[in-house]
Amino acid sequence: MKIDGGDMIVAVPTPKRAGLVLQGARPEGRLARMPWTYENAFALANADIPVITPMPRDYKFSGRFTPKAYQVQGADFLAARLRAYMFLPPGSGKTVTSLWAADYLLSIGAIQKVLIICTRSIMYTAWAEEIREHFRHRSFTVLEGGDSRKRAERAKRPTHFHIINHDGVHFIQAALCAAEYDLIILDESTAAQNTGSRRWKAMRKLVRPTTRLWEMTGTPIPQSPENAHGQIRLMGNVDDEGNYITPGGDVPAFMSAERWKSETMIHASGYRWEPKRDSNATVFRFMKPAFRRSKREILPELPIPVPRRYELPLTPAQELAIKELTKEKVYDISESHVVTAVNAGVLLSKVIQVCTGIAYAEPVEAGYDEGGERVVQRFKTDAKKAQMMELIEQAQAKALVYVPFVAALEDVAAHIRSHGYNVAILQGKVTSRKLAEVMTAFQSDAQDAPHVIVAIPQKMSHGVTATAADLIVWYSPVLRAEVYQQANERTDRIGQTRVTQIAHLASCETERKLYERLENRTLTQEAFLDMYSELVRA
Repeated sequence: MKIDGGDMIVAVPTPKRAGLVLQGARPEGRLARMPWTYENAFALANADIPVITPMPRDYKFSGRFTPKAYQVQGADFLAARLRAYMFLPPGSGKTVTSLWAADYLLSIGAIQKVLIICTRSIMYTAWAEEIREHFRHRSFTVLEGGDSRKRAERAKRPTHFHIINHDGVHFIQAALCAAEYDLIILDESTAAQNTGSRRWKAMRKLVRPTTRLWEMTGTPIPQSPENAHGQIRLMGNVDDEGNYITPGGDVPAFMSAERWKSETMIHASGYRWEPKRDSNATVFRFMKPAFRRSKREILPELPIPVPRRYELPLTPAQELAIKELTKEKVYDISESHVVTAVNAGVLLSKVIQVCTGIAYAEPVEAGYDEGGERVVQRFKTDAKKAQMMELIEQAQAKALVYVPFVAALEDVAAHIRSHGYNVAILQGKVTSRKLAEVMTAFQSDAQDAPHVIVAIPQKMSHGVTATAADLIVWYSPVLRAEVYQQANERTDRIGQTRVTQIAHLASCETERKLYERLENRTLTQEAFLDMYSELVRA
């Protein structure tokens, strides 16, 4: 594409693309010259012809931030397309980038209503806050609180943006369908990876043939290539061969989950499947069009954080508990309570619990003790705690400590407080509003602000900025690669001026192997996403 005054000169393939309608186009040798309008750019982009819309020329990017070059490019990429993916890494400003694109389309009358679907924890901290701060000329409604009837009533409000969490779509599906949104922004699109899930089926009902759909995530295949299937099928813009199709109908033309698995995975043994060698290339062929910039392209001045593992000993009691669990899959605590592991997944979780210093017990008969509390067996973790405190004391700034279980989280937080630090706790029951308050305080320089956040990793895996910290301590590993990757991104983002240190505390072979698997999956995903970076640069 070449811009010449108010015209653009583009190589339009022959024979003429079906359905490609261009205004004022006229031949110029092997090229075509036409007015540089949004309508022409939109038609070309959706025929898979690289173009730039007039957005960078005409749109005044609102808010107090001056957009970076990749954000201008990303916003323009989205605005030009009916269906598109955005694979910007966490902390790169993809929320405001997509909002700039939506605001531009609202300003030229291309769309009227936008639905944002995201995780519950960031409805206020990310989306509502970004709109409130940078798009004061736009209105929004958060579809949360009250029963389904009240939320459905809110969906009738004539505000520019409606914001709802992934699982909330199902409960007011009829009201959302009636709203006929022109644009749906699906944040953390891996929530739609399973076509058999209730949430996927509810989301699919909202996507009409003319609906714009932008799927955004920094981790499109966190566990395996299978994660891409639901995202591709929801997009509904490619056929089984990877060719672009015009979205339409109630059921996407894309292949079944079973066939996708056979295309991208190979049966290793038993219940174990592994990605095929060319699985990244297969996903790349179908998951398009997509915009991508790597973290190092966005933050070239900061070196890539490299996790460092700290090997710490188990206590004799922990060694005995793990030995008994792995041998008998049961460990006695008392006559009335035992720690049980009935399958491999539960056994893995139980071993990690012991390594964190707790183990949830399953009562022989009753569910909980007389006080209504779940019974736990506690183990000393003096070596882990000592190493954690040494890291916190040596850090130049604040710290995040990730603990995968609530019972252990409380114990770790109490230990840090005993050393004179102001500690905030974030666990599953913390509301999105409370999360926003804690993070605002953590980011501030106030004397009474928290110096350490001790959190369940899932609570810190989306839409949270913690650039006040330069240390992440994993007290024990989490089992989900997506949570691990996202939680590590809280400090390494725009606004960070220090190098982040990531510490893996490991006290048994199971923890060591889990950390290795999490690191390998992170590297595999980066290798896949780099394919998009090369494409965008070209």
